Amino acid sequence: MPCHTFISINEVLASTLIPLTSQPPYSPDMNPYEFLLFPRLKMHFKGRHCGTVSNIEKAVSDQQKAVPVSAFQHSYKESQNLLRRSAAAQDN
Repeated sequence: MPCHTFISINEVLASTLIPLTSQPPYSPDMNPYEFLLFPRLKMHFKGRHCGTVSNIEKAVSDQQKAVPVSAFQHSYKESQNLLRRSAAAQDN
C-alpha cells in the first residue's frame, strides 16, 4: 500500500489543511517518455544485439543524446496538454 494512502498520513494532512489531489492511475499516455523516447529506442534496437550491458548502456545513451532538444520540448508541451485534458475530464 502506498504511504500516502495510510489513514494516519491522511489525518495529518487534513489536520494541517494540506489539500489532497487525486491523480489518475498510471497511464503511459501521460508519460512523455512513453511516446517520445521509448518508441525511438525500440525502433533503433529492433533486431539488434549489443552483447554486453556496457554496450547496451552506451547505445541507449547515444540514442538519447541523438534526440533533438526540440523533440523533448514538444513532448513536454504535449504532456502538459494531456494533463490539462485529464484534469478537465475528471472535473466533469
